[in-house]
Amino acid sequence: MVIFDAIMRQLGVDLQATFGQDVLSQLDNDNPKQQHPFIIQFKNLWADNGDMISMHYAGTGSVISTVTRTGKKDFFGMLDHASKTITRFYVGNLSNEDLVKQECIDMLLGQHTESVNVFGETFEKAVKQREREFASYEEISLFVVSWNLGGFNPTNSFDMTHMFNFEDNPAPDVIVVAFQEYIELSTKNIMSSASDPQRIALWKEIIIGNLKKFDNYIPVKEQTMVGLLLMVFAKERLSPRISRVNVDNVKTGLAGTVGNKGASIIKLYIDDSSFCFINCHLEAGTKNNNYRLVNLIDIHNRAFQTGGVGKKRVIQIIDFSYTLG
Repeated sequence: MVIFDAIMRQLGVDLQATFGQDVLSQLDNDNPKQQHPFIIQFKNLWADNGDMISMHYAGTGSVISTVTRTGKKDFFGMLDHASKTITRFYVGNLSNEDLVKQECIDMLLGQHTESVNVFGETFEKAVKQREREFASYEEISLFVVSWNLGGFNPTNSFDMTHMFNFEDNPAPDVIVVAFQEYIELSTKNIMSSASDPQRIALWKEIIIGNLKKFDNYIPVKEQTMVGLLLMVFAKERLSPRISRVNVDNVKTGLAGTVGNKGASIIKLYIDDSSFCFINCHLEAGTKNNNYRLVNLIDIHNRAFQTGGVGKKRVIQIIDFSYTLG
């Protein structure tokens, strides 16, 4: 009652000035003729509030709303109680309405499970039927290519035209280039997890120069780990639609401590569609097939997650923007 009195004071209503110190005695008075109009209105509002809450979780108004309004349980109140009880039994046991409502509540609270899928299927069907009202679609073409360079060091004039073989198809919207051993896998490079910024810049310049023969492409992002180099390029027209570029590395060499084996990863969004590209360098030889499969599972499990015992791996998130010219 203290809280209610404080709320009413904030609304400019001084209950104590009207009713004295004992406001509760006015609420307990069941004789409508002796009740103040404010008390009658308050009881009705309180009962209406209970009815609305009860409708959400039980499908009927509150079974005690009559008592709340009048302060006593008469014959008509008992009839109302019986009627609501029967309705609740029907809604909860013989109707699908309660199940759908509960699933709705679970979804809003983040507690929805796939085991109860009535609402999910209905919702998905309804959205599918009306998706053209709020969604538009466009096909995006991708070209993904991978090479093991064996430490090859190119010149500025290196011609890669024959490597970008689109087989008479239009130039793709997104091109992903995955290099392994773009630098020599020397002991020094492996142990220091070194990269070569100058060689990365050279390869980027060469690829952009070659891609100009097909269309105007921009570099989106590159990610490197020891001998791995993963680069993503996109047509200029796509630049304002690319967002949430996210990169990571996963080491699998020497029990996940050395980057001579593992993966470099780039994730991004084009409009509302997500893409993830993984450049792997794993153990060679057919006898290591099972080992490679284990590493692939490990890469998928550890990418963009916490890695190591008590250590967090660095994840870089970029809001991509590219200024033309």
